Amino acid sequence: EWLLQTERSRCLLLLSNTINQVIERAVEIRDELDGNELMVKDFGVQSATRQEKRMWSQDDFVLANGSRAVARGAMQSMRGVKNKQYRPDVVISDDSDDEKYMTTPEQSRKLLDWWDTRVVPACHPNALYMFHGTVLGEMALLWQQMTGNRGVTSAKMIIKAMQEGAGCNVCGMPTSRIGPFNCPVCAVVRTAVSPHSFWGARFTTQALEAVRRKIGHWAWQSEYQQEPHDDSTSWFEKEWLDNMRVEFRIISVEAEEAVFKPL
Repeated sequence: EWLLQTERSRCLLLLSNTINQVIERAVEIRDELDGNELMVKDFGVQSATRQEKRMWSQDDFVLANGSRAVARGAMQSMRGVKNKQYRPDVVISDDSDDEKYMTTPEQSRKLLDWWDTRVVPACHPNALYMFHGTVLGEMALLWQQMTGNRGVTSAKMIIKAMQEGAGCNVCGMPTSRIGPFNCPVCAVVRTAVSPHSFWGARFTTQALEAVRRKIGHWAWQSEYQQEPHDDSTSWFEKEWLDNMRVEFRIISVEAEEAVFKPL
């Protein structure tokens, strides 16, 4: 909302996995423009009246200052997405990836090709791209952007459910020592554990460990740790390891003394 209200974005493009999903995001933004009393006080009412010839639909709306927000689902056409002479200068991709695009490399490339050949060319050359979501695989659009494999330099913040270092067992605030300490977030004495939950007040370390055991290593790494693994590049198939039983046998070998005589 701030980008549109301050005209830092003249044409904002919202993207998500499906059109219904992205409309939900757009409606939330649109309702906030007129539903937030502080925003109305600072910028005035934004919704269009019947007398105004200004777009104000669920997936496309123009503010009183002329800034426009457009919503599109993944794989949709980008034709006509602009605001007068302004092409999209801010693109927010929220959960554009989907499991159906992760089934095969060919499916994954469909979404990546759509981004490279449809989305990027339709936007301003200096557009700001923001991505939110869960990394579903190494060929996911989000992961490709995070790792710089699409030729884009980006700043990223990866939030893992289970943090490796020591941190507050309630809020997850990192700390350098284990034991009782004064947490600057909780403002009371807490206990640090390692590893610890990023959001200890919502998910305890024990609860996350139970989730990890239940869903398995691959799903845990992708859904909770944002570290997907590409099964196609692994030496071992995932199914081999899921039901693998390892048995150890101790074999005793006795060596007899041998005497070698020169010829």
